[in-house]
Amino acid sequence: MSQTMELVMNVGIGLLFVIAGVLLLVAIIFTAKPYDQITFATAESLRSALDEACFYGDRPVDVKVALPETGMTFLYQAMLSIIQKGDPNYLIYYEQFPVGEAISWETYLNGKINDRIFAQISGPSFTSEQAAAFRSTITAPGGAAVDVIINNVVLATGLNMLTLEEPTDKKSPVTGEQKDSYYALNYQPDALGKTTAKYLSCGEGNLCVKTKSGIYAYPLKECKEKIDYIQMKYDGGLTPDDKSFIEETLDKIPVGAVRVGDLKIPQKILGSLGSSKQSDFYLFSPCKANAKISIGKCTCKLDRYPVYDYEDKVFKQSGTHEFCTDNIPGTTAKEQTFDCAIVDIGRDEGCYTLTPPEGGIMSKLTNVLTVEPVRKHTTMLAPNAFLLTTEDVISVSNEIINKLKDAASKGGVWQWPWSR
Repeated sequence: MSQTMELVMNVGIGLLFVIAGVLLLVAIIFTAKPYDQITFATAESLRSALDEACFYGDRPVDVKVALPETGMTFLYQAMLSIIQKGDPNYLIYYEQFPVGEAISWETYLNGKINDRIFAQISGPSFTSEQAAAFRSTITAPGGAAVDVIINNVVLATGLNMLTLEEPTDKKSPVTGEQKDSYYALNYQPDALGKTTAKYLSCGEGNLCVKTKSGIYAYPLKECKEKIDYIQMKYDGGLTPDDKSFIEETLDKIPVGAVRVGDLKIPQKILGSLGSSKQSDFYLFSPCKANAKISIGKCTCKLDRYPVYDYEDKVFKQSGTHEFCTDNIPGTTAKEQTFDCAIVDIGRDEGCYTLTPPEGGIMSKLTNVLTVEPVRKHTTMLAPNAFLLTTEDVISVSNEIINKLKDAASKGGVWQWPWSR
C-alpha cells in the first residue's frame, strides 16, 4: 500500500471517529436531563446517608438535599403545571407518599377531581373482584361523590391503579410497567390518575423517587432489619418576615369593634412557633436543605396496615407500612415510642407542607392564614379509610397568594400554597 493511500485511510478513519464523537456528544446533550440528575444525586445521597446512619447507629450523617422545579412566577402558571402533571416534578418519600401531605399542590386540582377516600384492605390475600366488593362498602359522609382508592398495594405492571384490575387496553392511562427498580408510568391520564401513583407502595423498605416519567425504588439495605419508619423533622418556626407578615395581616381584620392587630401578639408567643415539627418522611420540589440523618426514638400516634404484591392475578401480603396519624383528625391510633430513622431538614426552602402543632397559637389563626391544611383536608373515617378533600385555591388567603407572588417575582420559584 502506498504512503498516499495509507495517509488517506488514516485521515478517513480519524474523521469517522470525530464524527462519531460529535454525534455522541449531541445525543448526550439532547437526552441529558440535568434536573433529573440533580434529583437522582440527592436520592442516592439520602439512601447512602440513611444506610450509613443505620449501620453505625449512633453517628449522625449530614447530607445536602436539592430538588429543582421549573420556574413558575404566577398563580395560574403553577395551577396549569399541576393540572398537566398531577404533582411537582420531583417527590422523594419512604414506601408510600403520606395521605394529606400533598394538599400544598393538590388544591390546584379542586374541581378537576372528586374528594377521595384512601382505603386499606386486609387479610392474607385477595382478588380484584374482592377488592371491588371492598370498595363498594366504603362511603363518604352524607353520601357525597368520592373516588375510593385502595392504596396498600405495590405498583405492578399492567395493574390499573384506581380499580386494581388488569385493563384490556395495556396502554390504559392509569397503568405502568415495572422494570427492575423502576416503575415506568404509561399514562396520558386524567387529573385523578396523574396524582394517584405516589400513594401506592414502591416496595417495602424502599426510598421512592417520583419523576414525571415514573417511580424509582432505592432499597435501604442497612436499614431493612433495624427500622420500619422514617420521620421528617423540620423547623416550622417563623422568620422575622413571617412574624411581621402575620401582624400586618391581623391588623387588617376587624373583630367586633377591635382590630385583631391592636392586640399586638407578644414576641414570646410568636417565638414559641419556632419549635420543631414532624411528619412521615417526604420531600417535594422545589426543595433545598441541609439535612441531618440519625437513628433514634420517635413518638407519635403510630398506625400500620398490610401491603400486598400482585402475582398470578392474586394480591398476596408481602409486608406492612407504618405511619403516624398525629396530623389526621379522627385517628384512633395510640401514641407509641419506637426506633426510627430521623431526617432533620431544619430551616429550608420549600420541601414540605407546613403544619403547626395542633391546638397552638397558629390553630387560632387558621381562619386568617389557612395554616392547618393537612388537618383541614384529611379525616380518618375508620381505621382503614381516610377522606381527602381539596379547596379552591383562590379561596386561600389573598395575603398568602400575594406574598408568594412577590417572592417569585424576585427570581424565586413559585412555592405551592402552604409550603414555606
